[in-house]
Amino acid sequence: MGTSLKNDVPTGNAPRNAIALCCANLKPGGVQRMTLLIAECLLQRGWPVDLLLAENEGQLTPPDHNGLKVIALSSSNALAARCSVVAADPGGLPVNLRPLVLPVNGFPTLRILPAMADYLREEQPRAVFAPMPDFIFSTTLARRLAKSHTRIVASFRSHLTGGLSAKNKARGRTFLPALRRALDQVSGVHAVSHAVADDLAQTCGLDRQAIQVFHSPTLSGDVEALSAAPVDHPWLVPDRAVPVVVAVGRISPQKDYETLFRALALARQTRPLRLLVVGDDSPLANANGRSKKITRAVSLLQELELEEAIDFVGYQENPLAWIAKSDVFALSSRFEGLPNVVIEALACGRTVVATDAPGGTAEILEGGRYGHLAPVGDAWALAQALLRAVEAPADPEVQKARAADFGWEASLAAYERLLTGEAEGEAGASALRGPPAEATSA
Repeated sequence: MGTSLKNDVPTGNAPRNAIALCCANLKPGGVQRMTLLIAECLLQRGWPVDLLLAENEGQLTPPDHNGLKVIALSSSNALAARCSVVAADPGGLPVNLRPLVLPVNGFPTLRILPAMADYLREEQPRAVFAPMPDFIFSTTLARRLAKSHTRIVASFRSHLTGGLSAKNKARGRTFLPALRRALDQVSGVHAVSHAVADDLAQTCGLDRQAIQVFHSPTLSGDVEALSAAPVDHPWLVPDRAVPVVVAVGRISPQKDYETLFRALALARQTRPLRLLVVGDDSPLANANGRSKKITRAVSLLQELELEEAIDFVGYQENPLAWIAKSDVFALSSRFEGLPNVVIEALACGRTVVATDAPGGTAEILEGGRYGHLAPVGDAWALAQALLRAVEAPADPEVQKARAADFGWEASLAAYERLLTGEAEGEAGASALRGPPAEATSA
């Protein structure tokens, strides 16, 4: 028997005490890939795993293992979700009202709050892994609603302050008190980089020593074989005259493609250069009916006359093959956690150009030793970094050796210890809180 797909919460069976991993969907994002890798590791080591999906859609395939249950949690209507927030934590209404109850759209994962509470009550999992603030809210509120004692492990994948700075300032002011209250319910806190952990401790008033730091599982499978796989694109022929930059990721404010597009235009004033974007469809072909970010991208490409210099190749099951065929890998993010794609680019032996974004990018590149760093949002500096990278490629073997420092075996073992409660020095919720003065100043 292979992977089972269930709708809502399984009933009629004795609790399996599985390790539950929350996942927004099965779309090809970094968090989704990481979650599936953790699931595969735990299954191989004999742990039963429940994969809890907020949305049952996407191209990724969960591990085919009879120890895995894929559970698509039902989504309630907005009113029921709001009522559940209040019912779960009436004492927290003063801090939860504005960020969680009043917004028209709110957090999508709050709509699965009633189903999540049913799951905790009936299945009694050993632990629940909440890999982003959305799930930290929904799981901790569900824990209250179900009157459950299940361990919640909160995992922060990106720089909290950097992410909040990209949003409405008023929302940030109301968001943090609610997040601090939610974190009082967790048994462990994890961050993917030291920069993320430092920011989290300062912003949420947590004890920095209680935040466990280890990187995401990244280099699974045969990297050499994956990177050597062929790709079919006329710009990537071996004897090309025009260097090609590859970027990976969706068009979003966080990834700040606008700065990368401007940098490409500036660099092209010095020499020919092309850009391939893996992971998002062409905004030129999909402008109608798409979001404002797509409209801005279309306008900018046309303004900079880059329609013939940029190609969007969409979702690719094996992005490493595209990265490996490039001359330069580029990441122009405004903030990050620990960008797996930079580690993958190093593993492919590529020269890396990235913004020195809040988060773990500079940790991976050791402040510029293994790549070129440019200030966030500085198109001219990013253009100069692209030109230097093309003119003086990094030694592929040096890059690969650095990537090996992020081997997935040690990372997955750390996740296993954290999720099974075997992590050394694991603290209870109260022990995570830092000194009162620190919490006040956050």
